[in-house]
Amino acid sequence: MATRPADASPLQTSRLQPPYGSVLDLIGQTPVVELKKFDTGPCRLFVKLESQNPGGSIKDRIALPMVADAERRGVLAPGGIIVEATAGNTGLGLVQVGIPKGYRIILAVPDKMSREKVQHLRALGAEVRLTRSDVLKGHPEYYQDMAGRIAAETPGAFYASQFANPANPLAHETTTGPEIRQQLDGDVDAVVVGRRFRRHPHRPWPLLCEGVAEDRDHPGRSGGVGPCALIKTGEPGEAGSWTVVGIGGVAIIFDGDEFIGLITRIDLINHLRRTRK
Repeated sequence: MATRPADASPLQTSRLQPPYGSVLDLIGQTPVVELKKFDTGPCRLFVKLESQNPGGSIKDRIALPMVADAERRGVLAPGGIIVEATAGNTGLGLVQVGIPKGYRIILAVPDKMSREKVQHLRALGAEVRLTRSDVLKGHPEYYQDMAGRIAAETPGAFYASQFANPANPLAHETTTGPEIRQQLDGDVDAVVVGRRFRRHPHRPWPLLCEGVAEDRDHPGRSGGVGPCALIKTGEPGEAGSWTVVGIGGVAIIFDGDEFIGLITRIDLINHLRRTRK
């Protein structure tokens, strides 16, 4: 019979929970871990493990309220169809929510996404329509344009439209932000997030910071990245494609809705790293 070593830690029963009724009950309340092996200067650095959501990403948080909001507004009826343009993670979240509810899921996915991601979505029950990655917004084969067209032409379809859906950022104001505040006992000086840099009318990450802050008049600061042209001139510049989804050009700091200062250009950071080698 195997015996437990004398120095082994006892089972941490405080982290164990009774069985959940649905995988959707596992969305959110993700753990926070302090990083102690990095040189963080005078600050303490923590990471929130959104990979612990059942679908493996933070996008699980937005899928549930977007579907619930559509049902509440009557734009998604029983047996209806959910349509979305996605690089994969939001689609996965919508599949987790929609398939058990009896909805048909149609996803427009750029053809440069990995084969494994597409196979995963299809295995879970989604219908995947691959779109061209070499065209820009406004072209009928661009993934957002295709999703919008499918929704408009399909009776009973609801276009989730994550980039313009107010239920998306509200999920972070009401769950992600308050969780961070609670887990760190309200002692939060800054929040750094990965973000898609676009003119989002509902400003998701400032809303997250408002959720983190106890003083709603001083919601703190969040950091992000965006194309150089957009930051310098206010215009997005010439559109183009990308190799890695969501990777962009200039680090910035937000205070509410306003930019309060440029930090540095990514190309200068890379140059500095090369000269130090």
